[in-house]
Amino acid sequence: MSTPSFGKPQTNPFGLADVGRNSSPTFADIDGDGDLDIFVGEWAGSLRYQENQSTASSPTFGTKQFNPFASPPASYHSRPTFADLDGDGDLDIFVGEREGNLIYQENQDTASSPTFGTPQTNPFGLANVGLWSDPHLRRS
Repeated sequence: MSTPSFGKPQTNPFGLADVGRNSSPTFADIDGDGDLDIFVGEWAGSLRYQENQSTASSPTFGTKQFNPFASPPASYHSRPTFADLDGDGDLDIFVGEREGNLIYQENQDTASSPTFGTPQTNPFGLANVGLWSDPHLRRS
């Protein structure tokens, strides 16, 4: 197994928007075009989205959008993550927030043209986990 080699750290190498303190970024190919777009949860609870308008190997991010896909802000400190929770081939969104709730929105359209349904708080019998929920989803 080879040892990875990393370059020097860079501050904001892609010219992304500054969303302030305690931001929580995540990447997902939300539009199904083969590259990763960025979503950033903000301290005040809002989500910011910037589409990768270039390629996976040479990303260029577009103008930031505030609360995309009609996603309402969380109470504070939103932490988004994406997964195909219902197994229909598109990405759904989970947002953790400071009060410990998980907010779920199902993608009711397609992988290349997402339309998100009504937000549901703590669906599927998931419990409030206390302060600062931070969802991480993976396939087993």
